[in-house]
Parts: sequence; C-alpha cells; structure tokens
Amino acid sequence: MSSGRIIGAEALLRWFHPEEGFISPQGFIPVAEESGLIMEIGEASARLLDELRHLGISIAIDDFGTGYSSLAYLTRFPVNKLKIDRSFIRNVCIDEQNAEISRAIVSLGHTLNMKVVAEGIELEQQLEFLKSEGCDEGQGYLIAKPLPHDEFVSFLKHHSNGFSDIQQPDTSIQCQPLLLEDSLI
Repeated sequence: MSSGRIIGAEALLRWFHPEEGFISPQGFIPVAEESGLIMEIGEASARLLDELRHLGISIAIDDFGTGYSSLAYLTRFPVNKLKIDRSFIRNVCIDEQNAEISRAIVSLGHTLNMKVVAEGIELEQQLEFLKSEGCDEGQGYLIAKPLPHDEFVSFLKHHSNGFSDIQQPDTSIQCQPLLLEDSLI
C-alpha cells in the first residue's frame, strides 16, 4: 500500500440464471448447502483455484473473519491472500475491537506467508492505520469505485504511476469518530 501503485484488480464471479440473471453467492450458497451440493461445489472450486494459481493468478479468501470464510479455508484452498472484511475496516479508527481484529488478521496472514488486503477503505485515516499495521494491499472507494471494463482500462491509463492525486494523510491526525452510512460501504 505504501507505494500507491495499482497491482491488480478484483473480478467478481456470479452464477448466471437464465431467468433471474446474475445471482450472488449469498443467493446460491444456502441453496447448495440445503441440497447437499455444497461439498461438490467446494471440491470443484478448489480444483479451479489450484489451476488458476498454477497460471500465476493470486487467490484471496474474501471477507475473512465473517460469513462463510473460516480458518479451515486456509488449509483447504490454495490461497495467497487474506482479505480483511470491510465490516472491520469501517470502524477501525473508532472501535478498538475492530482495530485488534484487523491487526490479528494482518499478523495471521503474514505468519502464513500470505499477503493481506483490506477491503472498504474510504477514509484517509483508515488507510493510514492499515499502512502503520503493515497491511500489504487495499481496495475501496478512497482508491476507486467498481468500474466496468472500459472505464477500468481508462482508470489504469490515468493512474499508471500510482495515486499521487490521493492526498496523503497527515500522520499527526488521529482517527476521528465518524458515522458512515451502510450504503456508502
């Protein structure tokens, strides 16, 4: 994070239903669990992830510490990165428990020789906290909002030398209590 350089992008995969359109994992994972197909999906996913990793593509566990992510995934799937869930980052500057959980995930990831990515960075104070804790990578609206392919290519061209346009936070600023609407996260 300290260099400010773009090092990758996140591609979101969804199941496409012919009548209902794109369905997120929150929509199809519970159905797969109820039908008993979750193990088969997990095994197929592990094979795919292993193939992608052999092609040099980094694999991350998304939303680590919440929902369907678990410590068991660290040994079950061929992952290179842990992603700290945005729910911890949102209040990292005002809630000591969120700060400690974020520190613990950074430490765990580094102990397992993984890179650690913070999701949902929206404030310069959050960015500064994460840098000071040794978080390797970050994403969020402070850096860029989700973009369609053509806009992403333009974004890459505009920021080919990093993010000199993001005002670097004054290190003397302490995290201030801030209220954020869920719709912004």
